[in-house]
Amino acid sequence: MKKLLLFIVIVWTFISLVTVGAWASPVQTEQDCLAEAIYFEGRGEPFIGQIAIANVILNRTTKSICLTVHDKRCIFSYWCDGKHEIMKDVKAKEVAYTVARLALDGAVVARLDEATHYHADYVNPYWSGTLEYIGQIGKHLFYKGKVL
Repeated sequence: MKKLLLFIVIVWTFISLVTVGAWASPVQTEQDCLAEAIYFEGRGEPFIGQIAIANVILNRTTKSICLTVHDKRCIFSYWCDGKHEIMKDVKAKEVAYTVARLALDGAVVARLDEATHYHADYVNPYWSGTLEYIGQIGKHLFYKGKVL
Protein backbone atom coordinates (compact mmCIF):
# COMPACT_ATOMS: atom_id res chain seq x y z
CA MET A 1 0.00 0.00 0.00
CA LYS A 2 2.83 2.39 0.88
CA LYS A 3 4.50 1.64 -2.47
CA LEU A 4 1.28 2.39 -4.32
CA LEU A 5 0.84 5.65 -2.43
CA LEU A 6 4.46 6.60 -3.13
CA PHE A 7 3.99 5.77 -6.82
CA ILE A 8 0.85 7.94 -6.99
CA VAL A 9 2.67 10.86 -5.32
CA ILE A 10 5.62 10.55 -7.74
CA VAL A 11 3.35 10.36 -10.79
CA TRP A 12 1.23 13.27 -9.54
CA THR A 13 4.36 15.38 -8.94
CA PHE A 14 5.71 14.56 -12.41
CA ILE A 15 2.41 15.41 -14.10
CA SER A 16 2.18 18.66 -12.13
CA LEU A 17 5.70 19.68 -13.12
CA VAL A 18 5.16 18.85 -16.78
CA THR A 19 1.81 20.65 -16.88
CA VAL A 20 3.07 23.76 -15.10
CA GLY A 21 6.19 23.80 -17.28
CA ALA A 22 4.06 23.68 -20.41
CA TRP A 23 1.78 26.51 -19.32
CA ALA A 24 4.09 28.79 -17.39
CA SER A 25 5.72 31.55 -19.36
CA PRO A 26 9.32 32.41 -18.91
CA VAL A 27 10.11 35.81 -17.48
CA GLN A 28 8.85 38.34 -19.99
CA THR A 29 10.52 41.58 -21.01
CA GLU A 30 8.51 44.73 -21.63
CA GLN A 31 8.85 44.09 -25.38
CA ASP A 32 7.58 40.52 -24.91
CA CYS A 33 4.49 41.76 -23.07
CA LEU A 34 3.81 44.49 -25.63
CA ALA A 35 4.23 42.06 -28.54
CA GLU A 36 1.95 39.54 -26.80
CA ALA A 37 -0.79 42.15 -26.39
CA ILE A 38 -0.40 43.37 -29.98
CA TYR A 39 -0.59 39.78 -31.24
CA PHE A 40 -3.72 38.85 -29.31
CA GLU A 41 -5.51 42.19 -29.57
CA GLY A 42 -4.77 43.04 -33.18
CA ARG A 43 -2.92 40.48 -35.26
CA GLY A 44 -5.60 40.64 -37.97
CA GLU A 45 -5.31 44.42 -38.25
CA PRO A 46 -3.20 46.35 -40.75
CA PHE A 47 0.35 47.20 -39.66
CA ILE A 48 -0.59 50.81 -38.86
CA GLY A 49 -3.52 49.57 -36.77
CA GLN A 50 -1.19 47.39 -34.76
CA ILE A 51 1.04 50.39 -34.09
CA ALA A 52 -2.05 52.32 -32.91
CA ILE A 53 -2.91 49.44 -30.55
CA ALA A 54 0.66 49.52 -29.22
CA ASN A 55 0.35 53.28 -28.72
CA VAL A 56 -2.78 52.82 -26.61
CA ILE A 57 -1.06 50.19 -24.50
CA LEU A 58 1.88 52.52 -23.93
CA ASN A 59 -0.47 55.43 -23.17
CA ARG A 60 -2.21 53.27 -20.55
CA THR A 61 1.02 52.07 -18.96
CA THR A 62 1.99 53.63 -15.65
CA LYS A 63 4.56 51.32 -14.05
CA SER A 64 5.20 48.52 -16.51
CA ILE A 65 3.78 47.20 -19.76
CA CYS A 66 3.60 43.69 -18.33
CA LEU A 67 1.62 44.84 -15.28
CA THR A 68 -0.71 46.83 -17.52
CA VAL A 69 -1.53 44.14 -20.08
CA HIS A 70 -1.72 41.42 -17.41
CA ASP A 71 -3.88 43.47 -15.07
CA LYS A 72 -6.50 41.33 -13.32
CA ARG A 73 -9.12 44.01 -14.10
CA CYS A 74 -8.91 42.89 -17.75
CA ILE A 75 -7.90 46.24 -19.20
CA PHE A 76 -7.01 44.25 -22.32
CA SER A 77 -9.57 41.51 -22.89
CA TYR A 78 -7.23 38.86 -24.30
CA TRP A 79 -5.69 38.43 -20.87
CA CYS A 80 -8.98 37.29 -19.33
CA ASP A 81 -10.41 35.13 -22.11
CA GLY A 82 -9.43 31.89 -20.38
CA LYS A 83 -7.02 30.84 -23.13
CA HIS A 84 -3.30 30.27 -22.82
CA GLU A 85 -1.30 33.01 -24.51
CA ILE A 86 0.55 30.94 -27.09
CA MET A 87 1.47 32.79 -30.27
CA LYS A 88 1.06 30.04 -32.87
CA ASP A 89 1.09 32.17 -36.04
CA VAL A 90 4.83 32.71 -36.58
CA LYS A 91 4.44 35.49 -39.14
CA ALA A 92 1.95 37.40 -36.98
CA LYS A 93 4.28 36.95 -34.00
CA GLU A 94 7.19 38.42 -35.97
CA VAL A 95 5.04 41.40 -36.99
CA ALA A 96 3.92 41.90 -33.38
CA TYR A 97 7.54 41.98 -32.20
CA THR A 98 8.46 44.42 -34.97
CA VAL A 99 5.55 46.68 -34.06
CA ALA A 100 6.45 46.45 -30.36
CA ARG A 101 10.05 47.46 -31.07
CA LEU A 102 8.93 50.37 -33.26
CA ALA A 103 6.44 51.58 -30.64
CA LEU A 104 9.00 51.32 -27.86
CA ASP A 105 11.37 53.34 -30.05
CA GLY A 106 8.75 56.09 -30.36
CA ALA A 107 6.68 55.25 -33.47
CA VAL A 108 3.16 56.69 -33.20
CA VAL A 109 0.11 57.02 -35.39
CA ALA A 110 -0.09 60.82 -35.46
CA ARG A 111 -3.86 61.27 -35.51
CA LEU A 112 -4.26 58.69 -32.74
CA ASP A 113 -1.25 59.58 -30.60
CA GLU A 114 -3.44 60.54 -27.63
CA ALA A 115 -5.63 57.43 -27.78
CA THR A 116 -6.18 55.76 -24.44
CA HIS A 117 -8.81 53.17 -25.40
CA TYR A 118 -9.93 51.10 -28.34
CA HIS A 119 -12.39 48.38 -29.11
CA ALA A 120 -13.35 46.25 -32.08
CA ASP A 121 -16.22 47.55 -34.19
CA TYR A 122 -18.35 44.52 -33.36
CA VAL A 123 -18.56 45.28 -29.62
CA ASN A 124 -19.98 48.23 -27.69
CA PRO A 125 -18.25 48.62 -24.32
CA TYR A 126 -19.97 50.65 -21.62
CA TRP A 127 -17.24 53.32 -21.70
CA SER A 128 -17.36 54.09 -25.43
CA GLY A 129 -20.01 56.79 -25.02
CA THR A 130 -18.05 58.59 -22.29
CA LEU A 131 -14.83 59.13 -24.27
CA GLU A 132 -13.93 61.25 -27.27
CA TYR A 133 -13.89 59.21 -30.48
CA ILE A 134 -10.79 60.05 -32.53
CA GLY A 135 -10.68 57.54 -35.37
CA GLN A 136 -10.80 54.05 -36.76
CA ILE A 137 -8.19 51.79 -38.32
CA GLY A 138 -9.30 48.43 -39.60
CA LYS A 139 -11.85 47.02 -37.19
CA HIS A 140 -10.68 49.05 -34.18
CA LEU A 141 -12.20 52.33 -33.00
CA PHE A 142 -9.96 54.62 -30.96
CA TYR A 143 -10.85 57.06 -28.18
CA LYS A 144 -9.11 59.44 -25.81
CA GLY A 145 -9.97 60.52 -22.31
CA LYS A 146 -10.74 58.90 -19.00
CA VAL A 147 -13.63 56.59 -18.30
CA LEU A 148 -16.13 58.31 -16.02
